[in-house]
Amino acid sequence: MTIAVHAGVALLSLPLRRAPPILATAAEPSNWHVTVPRSYGDAAEQAARSTLAAARDGGRRLLVENAAIELAPGSEYYQPSELIGIVHRLALALLEAPPVGLLPASRPHIKLLFSSPADATLAGASILTPDTPVSCLGHPSALGPRDGAFIVVSPGAAAGGIDADRALADLLDAASGRLVVVVNPAAGAAARAALDTAYLMRPLSLGYLRDSYATQVSRGRAVLLRCFPHEWSVLVDADGGGRWSWAGQFNAEPNDAQIEAVCRDEVTRLRMEAGVAFPDGGDLES
Repeated sequence: MTIAVHAGVALLSLPLRRAPPILATAAEPSNWHVTVPRSYGDAAEQAARSTLAAARDGGRRLLVENAAIELAPGSEYYQPSELIGIVHRLALALLEAPPVGLLPASRPHIKLLFSSPADATLAGASILTPDTPVSCLGHPSALGPRDGAFIVVSPGAAAGGIDADRALADLLDAASGRLVVVVNPAAGAAARAALDTAYLMRPLSLGYLRDSYATQVSRGRAVLLRCFPHEWSVLVDADGGGRWSWAGQFNAEPNDAQIEAVCRDEVTRLRMEAGVAFPDGGDLES
């Protein structure tokens, strides 16, 4: 969705996954949940902390989504090693946590399940942790007697000839009370609605007119960020220079119009602080 704007009103193209690499200052312990990650490693730590908190709170069907284009199988920018690194960090966080009833002694493994056989092969060669075996979603080895939890990676994308939605639904049913974390499901995954969001980091492209006389759209960035148990936050980098500011928060996942509204208000505030006035405001035009 693309929305044209008059002066002073933010523009968002949603959903948009081709945002530039995200940079920000390091997170302080007190505000890690509203700090845009500086790297995929930072995003992995943020996701791991959020997922562990959600699991400890009783969540057993959890969603982890990092919508960076490099983490989307099938994209020309896809970097499987980065996605595998995030998945491995999630597994280690669950394995290394103090006993909280997540993994009974009789089921000490966290099974990593990939839709793509190629990604599963790469993960198997690079992840050597004994308690994180690797398999493919829908394979006979996907669910074993010693598996206490499952991390399913990008179901619905390049699924190697299987019906990924059906395979995921079958896994959720067979896993019973065991923890299942689904990472970056492709759009339209049937089981997505049954998942509770533990972590979401969605980069967005931001555009606006600096004033009534501007003839070119100025470009910036925004991010929708949710780290369980904290609220959904929107952050804005108006000029794309890595200076993120907090624009607003929501108790539930905001819709497009809500995100646009807080981005518009934040861009207006930043420009006013910088001494750039918006003479007439403006209305959204779709």
